[in-house]
Amino acid sequence: MISTGYRPDIDGLRAISVLAVIVFHATRRLPGGFVGVDVFFVISGFLITGLIAADLDRGTFSLLDFWSRRIRRIWPAAVLVTLAVLGVGYFVMLPTDYVATAKDARAQAAMLANVQFWHSLSDDYFAPAMEQRPLLHMWSLAVEEQFYLFFPLALMLLWKCGRAVCIAAVIVAGIVSLAASMFWLSTHAKAVFYLLPFRAWELLVGALLALVPWRLPQSRPWRELVGVLGLSLVIGPCFLYSRTTLFPAAAAVPPCLGAALLIATGSGGGTLTSRLLALPPLVTIGRMSYSLYLWHWPLLAFLKYVVGPSPSASLRAAALAAVVILSYTTWRWVESPFRIRFAATEPADRGGWRTACWGLVASGGVLSLALAIVQSGGLPARFTAAELCFGEVQVGTTSWHDGIPRADGTFHLPPVGTANQSGTCFLLWGDSHAHCVAATLDELAQELGIRGAVAVAGATPPIPGAWFPPSRWGRIGPDANRQWQEDVLAWIRNQRPRHVILAATWSTYVPRHGAGGIASIHADDQPRLTPPEIMGRGLDVVLRECESINATLWVLLDFPMHFESPQQRAIQAHLLRRAVDLIGINRASHERHNSLVLDVVAQLPSDRLRVIDMGEPCFGADGVSRMGTDTECWYSDSSHITKTGAEYVLGKLLRQMLIEIRVDCLPP
Repeated sequence: MISTGYRPDIDGLRAISVLAVIVFHATRRLPGGFVGVDVFFVISGFLITGLIAADLDRGTFSLLDFWSRRIRRIWPAAVLVTLAVLGVGYFVMLPTDYVATAKDARAQAAMLANVQFWHSLSDDYFAPAMEQRPLLHMWSLAVEEQFYLFFPLALMLLWKCGRAVCIAAVIVAGIVSLAASMFWLSTHAKAVFYLLPFRAWELLVGALLALVPWRLPQSRPWRELVGVLGLSLVIGPCFLYSRTTLFPAAAAVPPCLGAALLIATGSGGGTLTSRLLALPPLVTIGRMSYSLYLWHWPLLAFLKYVVGPSPSASLRAAALAAVVILSYTTWRWVESPFRIRFAATEPADRGGWRTACWGLVASGGVLSLALAIVQSGGLPARFTAAELCFGEVQVGTTSWHDGIPRADGTFHLPPVGTANQSGTCFLLWGDSHAHCVAATLDELAQELGIRGAVAVAGATPPIPGAWFPPSRWGRIGPDANRQWQEDVLAWIRNQRPRHVILAATWSTYVPRHGAGGIASIHADDQPRLTPPEIMGRGLDVVLRECESINATLWVLLDFPMHFESPQQRAIQAHLLRRAVDLIGINRASHERHNSLVLDVVAQLPSDRLRVIDMGEPCFGADGVSRMGTDTECWYSDSSHITKTGAEYVLGKLLRQMLIEIRVDCLPP
């Protein structure tokens, strides 16, 4: 029988799990470290089921007593961290973000954080924007809390039918949960990631370990081999998986199986892996693992919120040092007292009612505070008008994103400009930077009486044969990327526009410093072609297509990209009590940043090619760009210009381009 009592090797396994998660979040040097959460689920399922089964065997199980123990174990530290996040948020967070965090806190207090993130977020867990949500990690806590609500009740009812029935029910429920997660992963990835029905199988793996009367072979070599295999299955995915891995579903099976094997073979001790996991440093970290998990994410999220998505190594080290101090303090003076000493003073005849009442009071306090923040609109009076102008940038809601095929497999390219003209005069093709100017081009085209179309897909370069690997920000894989490019080129051949306008984040696709950039969608080309070569080849394809239909190709070079977002400027101004810094970058820095792109374009001589530098109007007489004025912000983040910025800064340039296009398209 597998021991469900205290085992130092399980604390060691907790340590491995939490360290994997922290390293993944803090450094990205462990690309699959997120599997540590799945290992936690297996451990929780095993320990909780062992406790319940032992009480059921003795006939002493009480739902209220079980839930009160869970409240004492989980709630004090979670409430402390939630209140701390709201407290820090008061001094740091912009109103809109503060409201969003308060809503997250409200959901956490109601044990629905996972439902909140599934329902309210447009981005997935691995999206860069999610790294600044300080309570995002509470989703996993909510999954466990929901499991603790339903599973004990189900087990108590089934126990009357015998342990065999319980085991069969757990097996069936686990298979159904895993099958559902595998079936819906491709179409409902967020739901599969966040919601209990699709994660339950991971907890049920642990439950099965505790319920089945395993007779483990006593052969020492066999146990050693299985223990090493289990540790490999836990640690291997930490290095082999990444943000691009389709996860969880089938990909979560190896780490969960590895955790199960370690728990099984570690029972009774004696194996190499169990002794390794029982080393005192790992056991100490394992005992603090809950507090470490609770504190690490908010501190890293606030750090990135204030200084940007890539804090320096020294700042991250300082944040991790603070995590250790706060975690030890919380474990020593919050977790342990509530779990042990508070439990000892619980009157036996009240059966956990006092704990339940205190839990309700704590939840009510968090809910009331969160509701007050939401109702106040995030307390905007904390910020000056200029800080709010930069911090609360109003981004247009019009979406030109059509990089998703329709049911028949084709792509719809929405029209812009006037609807009266027969035939399409121009096509705007690009990524999110093309989206930044699409609305302005639409209005100018209507004013000038010409018709166009838009082909925009975020993080997808308008470069045939190229794609932007999704390990960064790409949303479309190489196959879908190829189909998108072929469809746009086919549209150009069929509709024969007189002008094709390309706008994109060129310097990101062809970075000046070797790392990153676009890759070829052709496997044979990937090892030998550099991003500039891929870009040059792709632009040449578009240019040849334009020449074949007697069309002109316009390449709009990018506007300045900054090192900080306007939101960061507003937050830093607020914290340092100074005016918002409006200064962007100088012209020389902009040109260096785009030097490889300029070289590629310069190698495409053709009388059908026109190049426009959208960066030029952004620089003043002093050769420095601006991110806006005291009353207007021209950027929605560090690299995307707003509609106001496109109109005010680029309007004259874009109008002149469309006037030339109009002269060519319309009869005199």
